[in-house]
Amino acid sequence: MISSLMITTFLVPFLISPVVGGHPLGLFTHFGIPVFWQCLIGFGSIAQTGSTMVIVFENQQNHLVTDGIKLNSTLSRRLFAIFNQAIGFLFIIPVLMNVPDQEVAKRNVAKWIVCPPPEFYDMPIFILAEDSYLIRWSVSSMLAVYIFQGGFFIVHCSYHLISKTRKLSFKTRNMQRKFFITVYVQIFLPFTIVGIPVFFLVFSVATGYHNQLFNNVAMILMSLHSFLSTIFSIVMHNNMKKDGFLCCSSVDILISPVTTIQRLTLSLNVEISSESMDWNLFLLISVILTISGLVSNVMLIKLVAFKEIFDKYCKIGIGVISFSVVIYLIAYGIETLVCVLSGTPFRNPVCQEHTIYQLMSFVYTMTAMISYTSQTAFTIERIVSIKIPKFHDSRSFQLIFWIVVVVLIIFSFAMSCFHHSGNKTLDEIYGISTQAFVLSNLPLMIVAKVSSRKMYRADVKTYDLARKHQLFNSYEITSSFLFALIINYLIEAFALLLLGMFKYGNYFFSEDETGKMEFIIQMFWNINHTIFPWSVILFHRGQRSIFKKSKIESNGMTSIDGTRIVSNPTQNDCFEQMKLAWTGPIF
Repeated sequence: MISSLMITTFLVPFLISPVVGGHPLGLFTHFGIPVFWQCLIGFGSIAQTGSTMVIVFENQQNHLVTDGIKLNSTLSRRLFAIFNQAIGFLFIIPVLMNVPDQEVAKRNVAKWIVCPPPEFYDMPIFILAEDSYLIRWSVSSMLAVYIFQGGFFIVHCSYHLISKTRKLSFKTRNMQRKFFITVYVQIFLPFTIVGIPVFFLVFSVATGYHNQLFNNVAMILMSLHSFLSTIFSIVMHNNMKKDGFLCCSSVDILISPVTTIQRLTLSLNVEISSESMDWNLFLLISVILTISGLVSNVMLIKLVAFKEIFDKYCKIGIGVISFSVVIYLIAYGIETLVCVLSGTPFRNPVCQEHTIYQLMSFVYTMTAMISYTSQTAFTIERIVSIKIPKFHDSRSFQLIFWIVVVVLIIFSFAMSCFHHSGNKTLDEIYGISTQAFVLSNLPLMIVAKVSSRKMYRADVKTYDLARKHQLFNSYEITSSFLFALIINYLIEAFALLLLGMFKYGNYFFSEDETGKMEFIIQMFWNINHTIFPWSVILFHRGQRSIFKKSKIESNGMTSIDGTRIVSNPTQNDCFEQMKLAWTGPIF
């Protein structure tokens, strides 16, 4: 709460990332508080979010663990809380003790920052550091302390909840498990959502990428932490949910999303039980995520698959991946609609009897397999283009490429038949094949990235500029895909962890409520389908120019013969002129 209040009211920082600096626009500035002290207060208040997380899990561990490693006395627990809160303010002191001379720092930064916004010159920008080395180490040290403590308390609590101890009855242990999972989800889901803008700011500082629009949006999203924590608290705790505004749909003054969905379903003569009404908010979120995934993949097709800087096989590969995800999300949306019309948003025997549901379920699994297999095939195609360029440009490869496309579609069709055959062995083959394609793509993509980077950095005498241009594009696209894959794996690992806890530990829901757990897991898949395409787009340096970076006009590019040929040159234009400079006549 304090961190959000500081960001939105008292500080209101205007950041100019990748510069480690900015200007506060909040009440503290109007009160005349120096920027130096505002930095200390701002960093410290944001860090209190981490200390609060540690203190919450320490409290949970203290009440759960009857014997073992824990803080017993009230004094020791208070000192522990004070220590963690003090760390949040102390970690930034080394950075504040080395604040550079502002005039000198501003001149030095102006030499390397690309197209700074007008505010860089118009505002009294405070530069905390000319480079991010010291602040990077300070923040990393603070995070390491908090993560180590939080991880210890989480693991210790989990061990005592899983182990069969006589000091806790079965009923008490189950209640403690549910409460612990509720607290865990309540804390980490807002952290995960707010972590996206934080990750962008770190990425911006590390790579030197500047986009003022994204900087401002990142600060807005970071300020939503308390709001999201409140929403998740209401959703996760039944007593809050029953007494909160989410169930006040009978009041005409307040029209919530739950009320809207309830009236829509009543107009369709659908009977929804009071138990399923608790899931209407999640249904709304699922619809938003599905639409977001559709838009994101269409954007990937438009911005990457139709770019001239990529060869035809690369464009076809990306197009197949994104188009299969689009069909996959449409099929899932129709599936969900059929289930909603049958009385519940979950998969159930009633909606599974409908022919349209069975057809969409088949399309859903088939396009999912096409997406997984085409990603692996795309990576192999990139390796061939890097390692064996002559074969990659031959007619033989073109024939093999289209044969592989057809084979992958047939294979995906067969795997979907296996999944819907009702045979347990065939269904296991489908599951193993899916995971095999997913896991094999990462090492292949690493090979493609390392190879393209090594060959691209070779001397110009080794390859001509056209070949270096091709290698550069391969390096960029493989790097962006590798980055997106890592995020993809992290989200999938978290979703599979939740699924494993449900199947083998009976967490979250009872055994006969599999549909509810599948609904939650699908929401994580849909988050993935939104993040993956934007990770590819934003990490690829050739695609960042689609966003407006600054109001400062470009000077354009002049060709080798002295003629100004283009006002906003693309990467391809620059390479063409470089090629002419090396191979053309001397002027």
